[in-house]
Amino acid sequence: MDKIRNLYITSISSQGESKRGATPLAYRLKKTGGHKMSEKFNYGEEVKRLKINDEKDWFRPEAGQYDLIILEEPEKIKKTFNDEEKEQARLLIETNKKQYTWDIGVGETTNSVFGQLMLIAQDRGTLVGEKITLLVKRGKDKNDYTITEALPLMKKEEV
Repeated sequence: MDKIRNLYITSISSQGESKRGATPLAYRLKKTGGHKMSEKFNYGEEVKRLKINDEKDWFRPEAGQYDLIILEEPEKIKKTFNDEEKEQARLLIETNKKQYTWDIGVGETTNSVFGQLMLIAQDRGTLVGEKITLLVKRGKDKNDYTITEALPLMKKEEV
């Protein structure tokens, strides 16, 4: 019976999170060794947190060109993907007279979006108020991002 239960839990947990963002019970049972988690939700705090996220407009660029203004310095955050915690940077930006929240991965090279932004920040001393042009090119597996203002700075780094 335990083998069947574990197979069931594994198959359900492979579906990840539901559309509402709640983790399936079977997945939680698997993560806790088959025991129900004892921590209770504070419903009021959860609703407040969810409303804050609902109010944000998220920037999800498709292929094309975007003129952006960075409104705040990036904030370091951590997100969990497939049970692995990853560091990200959260920016408040404006494009087409509308504000958006944009989360980007903390990259490993100056070729990454994060790396390009760091080169600009190093050169200018801040990112606040910087007007940048983001070029998004659709790739086979992922998009390719280029910030045109970072191109001359990237060439300086090579020398």
